[in-house]
Amino acid sequence: MDSKIVIGRISRPQGIRGELKIFPLTDDLSRFLRLKSVFLEGEEAPLRVLSARVNGPDVFLYLEKVIDRNAAELLRGRALSVPREEAEKPEGTWFICDLIGLPVRFEDGEELGVLSEVLTQRGTDVFWVKKPGQKKGVLFPFLERVVKKISPETGEIVLDRAAFAEVACFED
Repeated sequence: MDSKIVIGRISRPQGIRGELKIFPLTDDLSRFLRLKSVFLEGEEAPLRVLSARVNGPDVFLYLEKVIDRNAAELLRGRALSVPREEAEKPEGTWFICDLIGLPVRFEDGEELGVLSEVLTQRGTDVFWVKKPGQKKGVLFPFLERVVKKISPETGEIVLDRAAFAEVACFED
C-alpha cells in the first residue's frame, strides 16, 4: 500500500497571485478546507496550505512558495497527496489506489480479470477490468447489486454474475 494518497491534480493557475485550481480526486471537497499541508508530486517535503476555497465543484488552493502565476503554471498537471494516516475515509469505503490490481471474480469463483482502472464519474465510478496481457477489457459501473464484496485485505473483488451481465460493456 502506498504511504501517500493522491487527493487531486493541479489543473491550472487561477489569477495572477499563484492560486491553483485543483481537479479533486475525492468525494468530499470540504476535506480541502481542512488541509494544513500537502505533498507535491516529485517533492520530498510537504508544502503548507495557506488558504483553500471550494466553489461548487471547483477547488482552489494557495500553497507556500507559489507566489505568482508563473510559479503556478510550472505546477500544472502535478498530483497533490497527503500521508495515508491523515487521509480521511468514511467507514465502508476504499482508496482507489488500494483496489487497482485486485483480482475480480464472480461468486462461483470464475475470474474475470484484474481491476486496471477506476474511472471516476460524477455519479457512479466505472471499473475497468482486464485479463493480464490483454489490451481490451470490460467496463461496468460500481453498483451495490453488481459488486457484492470488496476486500483489499483479502485481495478480492466479487461480482454478482446476473447483475454484471445487465450492465457490462465489453471493449471491441
